[in-house]
Amino acid sequence: MKLLPVVLVLLMPFVAIPPLNAAPRTPAEIRKEMAAIRRSTNWGNEAEATAANERIATLARELAMPNQVSSDGAAADPGSGTPATADPNEGGLNGAEFQFMLGQQVAEAVGRGEKGDILLATSVREKIVAEYRDDVNPEIKNADALNELTLLIIDLSSPAAPAVIAQMQRYRSIKTLVLTGGATGAPVDLPLLLAKAAGYPLQELYIINFRHFVTALPPAVNQFKDLRLLAAFNNELAAVPPQLADCAKLETLFVDLNPLRTVLPAVRSLPKLARLGIGKTKISAAEQAEIHQIRPACSILTE
Repeated sequence: MKLLPVVLVLLMPFVAIPPLNAAPRTPAEIRKEMAAIRRSTNWGNEAEATAANERIATLARELAMPNQVSSDGAAADPGSGTPATADPNEGGLNGAEFQFMLGQQVAEAVGRGEKGDILLATSVREKIVAEYRDDVNPEIKNADALNELTLLIIDLSSPAAPAVIAQMQRYRSIKTLVLTGGATGAPVDLPLLLAKAAGYPLQELYIINFRHFVTALPPAVNQFKDLRLLAAFNNELAAVPPQLADCAKLETLFVDLNPLRTVLPAVRSLPKLARLGIGKTKISAAEQAEIHQIRPACSILTE
């Protein structure tokens, strides 16, 4: 399953919660209700918007319930692989959970050795996409989504990626930007994408799984002065750009699964660095010891 290239934050008006003894509904019925509410919502009414926000959380939980029925009326099998999903900003995938899940993927991939893959795993993708699979449109028309969305994911291996890239500059509040090459890597124009993201209040940047298509990070990473986390794993990086020194607030740097031989220039220039991932790189034990001397409070993650 390919990663949906964009995440929409959508608000629903209040609809009465079904009674506890009500017959389970199919996922299609739940998503139909979501779509209908979205179309009928008065977005300028604060009370209605608040009620809508609460309702989407309820619908998302209902969609994730194991006792749903399939479209043919049969009860869903909890072990069948049917995705359990939730809206990313309504009790679902928050920033901390997103970081934790990606961290787990890094550890698992590093443990598999040189051929280890780091994917934006099914558990992450499923949480993001399921409610709106039937009626997602890559052309974002909802002003609330453009102004309030904080998480944007672009899979460059997806045919829909160009449509998303074309409207990147319309977003105003992106704090986490994930650029991925998908399962096997994909060509990417990183300078162009970072230029389009220049106005974002970015705090987390993921440039992952591009393999041989990414051999260097653009110097423009230094434009994100509030960056706290940079993850650039599973590429072919030979160096970390010296311009990273301008990201003085950076606390986490993941460069696992790259043919890097040194990260000392970055470590010296990042006073707040607290986590450094260097699994499956060519960084020597001697350099790791030197890093520990320079940044004794920094955790060096090698597995």
